[in-house]
Amino acid sequence: MKSLHINAKDLNLLPVLHALLEERNVSRAAKRLGLTQSAVSHALQRLRGELGDDLFVRGAKGVVPTPYALAVRGQIEPLMAALGQLYERRDAFSPATASGRLTIATTDYIDVVLMPKVLAVVRAEAPGLTVSSRPLAGELPKAALEAGDVDIAVAGYFGELPEGFYQQKLQHDEFCSAVRQGHPSLSRAAGGKGKALTLEAFAALEHVLISPRGDFQSAVDKELAKKGLTRRVVFGTSSFLAPAWMVAESDMVVTGLSRLLACYARHFALELVPAVVKVPGIQVIQVWHERTHRNPLRQWFRGVVRQCAVG
Repeated sequence: MKSLHINAKDLNLLPVLHALLEERNVSRAAKRLGLTQSAVSHALQRLRGELGDDLFVRGAKGVVPTPYALAVRGQIEPLMAALGQLYERRDAFSPATASGRLTIATTDYIDVVLMPKVLAVVRAEAPGLTVSSRPLAGELPKAALEAGDVDIAVAGYFGELPEGFYQQKLQHDEFCSAVRQGHPSLSRAAGGKGKALTLEAFAALEHVLISPRGDFQSAVDKELAKKGLTRRVVFGTSSFLAPAWMVAESDMVVTGLSRLLACYARHFALELVPAVVKVPGIQVIQVWHERTHRNPLRQWFRGVVRQCAVG
């Protein structure tokens, strides 16, 4: 059998054939396609050459399809319908009818601070969707994003991104500290507004350290060293949630991101105090791979995450 080299065929001629089969009139087909009658007639001549048939002959009110043209009509119509769906799918996207699962690689900081807002929007606008969260291992899940196993990654410590990845800033967060209510080391803040810890009292306390990568490296220790001070870390964890229980039931102190510690304080008997040691805040970003950059569902979801982060 002779092989068909589709690359040698002009597929732009197929809409002309479809329009002529529908309209049975060259001028109406031209108007439908946004072409001149001459262009349609020229395309018809090329179609005759490619398909080896006259396709249409003159009739009383236009053109009449040949038996071959009528035979291929059943193939042309579903083909044109499929092409229309391919190009119109983006415009036709509606969250209300979307289904499936979206997966975020992130930390429990984002699960606590951001995801309740995101889920509220998803449940209201896209009830057919399920959102899944998987833990980060302290670095960008490059392979999972490339493979489509993860749709977005959200954190504040990815650094420089590899080629083929996009990022968007979501929110900035600063650090503060938290101790249990009634902690003996608390004192009146300057100006009588709220409570605080002195630098010496802070350094003397036992500390809970949140270390997402598990390396126990902390900017707080570097700043304390500049002042000739050290602190004792008695518990370190990659979890952003466990410190709430540790601090609420002891005289330990935790220093962490203010949005997270504010969540602690809503559910535990804790006092939030200004950071005694000033360290740079973090910029939380969402990252995705180019394979999903133009996907309508993923575009909508990234918009929801962004909206909830800045709102």
